[in-house]
Amino acid sequence: KRPVVKFTLTSPLKSELHLFIEKVASESPELFKQLVKYASSQSLNWIKAHHSLIESTGHYQQPITGELDKLPNDVSLLGIVKRTDNPFAHENGMLKLLETLLEQKKDDDDFFEKIIDINNSKIGCDDWVQLQSLNVDLKFTPETIDDGGLYPIPEWVSEEHKKMYRVGIFIRSCLIGNLDWTASRYVRSDNAQYSGIKTSFAKRQLGMMHSPEALNGDTAPMSNWLSCLLFRLLQWPGIQLNDTYKQWPAIWNLTSLHKLIKNRIEEQKIFFCQLSGIPGYVERIDLGWDKDKKDLKVVMVQSLLPLKGDFKAHGLLLDSAKYRARHRRHVASVAELILHKINSQNSIDDEKYKKADIDLIIWPELAVNIEDIDILERLVDKTGAMIFTGLTFIQIKDRKGPNNVAMWLIPNKQKNGRQFIKRLQGKQHMTTAEIKKVEPWRPYQMFVELVHPAFDNEAGFKLTGSICYDATDIKLSADLKGKSNAYVISALNQDVATFDSMVDSLFYHMYQHVVLVNSGEFGGSVAKAPYKERFDKLITHVHGSHQVTISSFDMNMFDFRDIGKSFNSGKKTKTKPAG
Repeated sequence: KRPVVKFTLTSPLKSELHLFIEKVASESPELFKQLVKYASSQSLNWIKAHHSLIESTGHYQQPITGELDKLPNDVSLLGIVKRTDNPFAHENGMLKLLETLLEQKKDDDDFFEKIIDINNSKIGCDDWVQLQSLNVDLKFTPETIDDGGLYPIPEWVSEEHKKMYRVGIFIRSCLIGNLDWTASRYVRSDNAQYSGIKTSFAKRQLGMMHSPEALNGDTAPMSNWLSCLLFRLLQWPGIQLNDTYKQWPAIWNLTSLHKLIKNRIEEQKIFFCQLSGIPGYVERIDLGWDKDKKDLKVVMVQSLLPLKGDFKAHGLLLDSAKYRARHRRHVASVAELILHKINSQNSIDDEKYKKADIDLIIWPELAVNIEDIDILERLVDKTGAMIFTGLTFIQIKDRKGPNNVAMWLIPNKQKNGRQFIKRLQGKQHMTTAEIKKVEPWRPYQMFVELVHPAFDNEAGFKLTGSICYDATDIKLSADLKGKSNAYVISALNQDVATFDSMVDSLFYHMYQHVVLVNSGEFGGSVAKAPYKERFDKLITHVHGSHQVTISSFDMNMFDFRDIGKSFNSGKKTKTKPAG
């Protein structure tokens, strides 16, 4: 007979189980969730015995439900940041939360000696809906946890930088809605690109990406300023950082950080669109210009597809196999035509011949399917241009849709290669044909600020855009006045005469270049600026329907600004409008 062997769970083995749970939770969150799900379904004892430890991972904290304006004044911070409409995923919301925290703890020498535990911290706001305006008060009750918990600080962080690192942990956790601050909400596309290392907690600490795209995708309501701040707070050992922001403190401590955040809030208040009730986020871009750069070389692309009748024939999303093939072929053909147009125009100059030096390409509303952005990326590589294009109706993740959006596609050239900055510009006001079919989505207004090497200490030339019917909103144009230097509009509009009149009003009242690019089905693409002479005001105008047209022109960046007078075009300008 075989002897009967009995095993007894001793105290040391229980501690090993505790350690095992901690390790799996931090190293492989998805595996941990599967284990807990299975164990719960089988009513296994280790689930009950380690309930508090499992809860401390934060995976099972449910998002706070209900409308933002009806939330109680004392809720879990983790429950708020797990919402699909996380108000602290916005740069403005995050700035306000951080200012509140630093303000109430500014005289506490022990502040940030431990990690802020967002799982047990409480937050309240006197007006959640107006939080992004930065003119509200937050009530924050922070709780802390030791560094050696589930998601500890790396051992290589120096003692003098640990407080700043804990601030970075707090910011990143709130942005992504996760206690594991090394995680990412990034959804990987088919295109190969770097998005951070995810294989283990230790490797994720070194492989984190803080770009808006990596944190919250191309709908991220933030600018690169917040990304650059995270790169400094959660800095890799030995890394050298280069960006276009000059205001970083020489010495990093809680006092200098507090001052930095307060100054940034004042800047963001200026860009908040008061009448529209949305924040403005400025993406500051250095395209490596020469110091004598005066003009933006702009190309207006009046493509022909989609036709209005295509939506009835192939569905709202234009995603039938037959139509997708035709649409992609058209986009590729028009992109090739752009290159031929520029080469032909440059052929009269021996030095410029075959140099497709373009700064900005504008496509109409609904012009390009999101699956065909790779064609535009190749166009950017060949021309070096930024692109503003309308996308066919898409379903934005975690939002009611479908939605009508445009995309900014911007080459970001660094020493280690070229990456793309992608930001979506939403549409709020639906046309008659879109009502009850397409959902409004415009949580922010995007600005692209182009840094000029001859004016390092001055604000750069700012571009902003709208989609078709949104440009008729007088509240929005009033909000943008004084914030932007050029206004671009992607349109698919049959009423060409009305939009011509609208542009005639906008370019003077906003006192800047206004460029409207319409579909080739209707024509009427136009670029105007508030010059004094009639022949200077109308820069280019394309009339006629059912035609593909490529128009190019130079946009002087200094004619309507108070800097760079020697860079002006020399054309006489109209007197500025009142205000």
